[in-house]
Amino acid sequence: MIEQRKPQIGLLGIMQELYDDDIPGITEHQEKYAREVCEELSEVADWHFPRAARNRDDIEEILGGFNHKNLDGVMIVMLTYGPAMRTVRALRDNNLPLLLANIQPVPEVTTDWDMDDLTYNQGIHGAQDMANAMLRTIGEDFEVISADWKSDEFEKYVGDWARAAQAASSLKEMKIASIGKMHGMGDTLTDEAAFTRVIGPEVNREYIGQIFRNMEKVTNDEVEQQMAVERERFDVDDDMPDKNFRYAVRMYLGFKKFLEDGGYRGFSAHFDTFKGDGRFDQINMLAASNLMAEGYGYAAEGDTNTASMVAAGHILEGDAHFTEMYAMDFKRDSMLMSHMGEGNWKVARSDEPVRLANRELGIGGLNNPPTTVFRAEPGPATIVSLVHLVGEEFRLVVAQGEVLDSQKYPTIEMPYFHFKPGSGLRQCNDGWLRAGGTHHQTLLLGDQRRKWRMLCNMLNIEYVEV
Repeated sequence: MIEQRKPQIGLLGIMQELYDDDIPGITEHQEKYAREVCEELSEVADWHFPRAARNRDDIEEILGGFNHKNLDGVMIVMLTYGPAMRTVRALRDNNLPLLLANIQPVPEVTTDWDMDDLTYNQGIHGAQDMANAMLRTIGEDFEVISADWKSDEFEKYVGDWARAAQAASSLKEMKIASIGKMHGMGDTLTDEAAFTRVIGPEVNREYIGQIFRNMEKVTNDEVEQQMAVERERFDVDDDMPDKNFRYAVRMYLGFKKFLEDGGYRGFSAHFDTFKGDGRFDQINMLAASNLMAEGYGYAAEGDTNTASMVAAGHILEGDAHFTEMYAMDFKRDSMLMSHMGEGNWKVARSDEPVRLANRELGIGGLNNPPTTVFRAEPGPATIVSLVHLVGEEFRLVVAQGEVLDSQKYPTIEMPYFHFKPGSGLRQCNDGWLRAGGTHHQTLLLGDQRRKWRMLCNMLNIEYVEV
């Protein structure tokens, strides 16, 4: 499993020295408040708050330090009013996502407030000065939230932003392996140098021979141990050929070692590559499914764009799933979603076992690959597609909708589900086509639009909802 860490977020708490003469101890009082905010939000991130920033030198040192530590993002809190012009150089030199949190220690103005209380809680006009400086210095590439800092609303918003910031920073460190490419498939093509500059991942065209060599080194004991895991995990078909099962497990272990040794967070493998190489008995259905469930990005047919979005989806919410729109169902106002047999079985319905099928598959031209078969958990869901337009222009096409509690299809031996878009079948598909949405998608269960929108803002790419 890829270890999922908490986002690492710095809190830049701004005030000014002016108030120390009038209210002795105000700095310590407001620093205590800032640490309480960090503690309140400890479930959504690990926080770094060194001290209050009371002048330009403090601001530049603290924000520069956050950048030097390669934190995922910075939340700015006005501990009192602080003149925003002191932040301009620090903002210009900052490379981290920013959130301006317009909060104050006490949520209600009461009749017993005195001048000290007014000063402790005056962050709102500091936030206005700060936001104006940010807008004029760095443009609109920051988020804002005005809320009671002890509210669930505030925690959820900050949590979404922190996950988006972590995804943005992780994408910049990410490596994705590309093993083959389907001929003539246009919507997965990209300028890999532009992709790295804008989205972040380094894409490497790898050789499939290393997978085969890894498979040769897997011991029979390792295969037996993993087969026992798969039998516990899945409802394995009674007629599953032992030879096919063993080979699928061996391939999964070979792929996993390849990703671990190469430091990859995801991969895309084209099915024709396996037969073309001449040494493989089947294609990588079980390997792709298991590795997605372990937190790796994946997409088929050399589509490293979507593999990167699946990897980002794991960070944004966990349990991202690779899929595509297979057919329209006008009666249900939905699309049947599926692919060739790869699927993150962690999104499967909780009330049904995941089947490992002895499935016939002509695509790839090799032996039948054991394939996970399941329906996705019903409920709200978000699908996205990364589109490379031209040069360094990218957009994310997004549809929010619902995974339907639909019927079983006994002859569909691959992961599948009905997705009913909230905008309606026709409007969604018309918008998808006009926006250039690709035929491969990333699915996250739940309404994840805000996280994806925040991520697009951090990457400076277009967000289009259909």
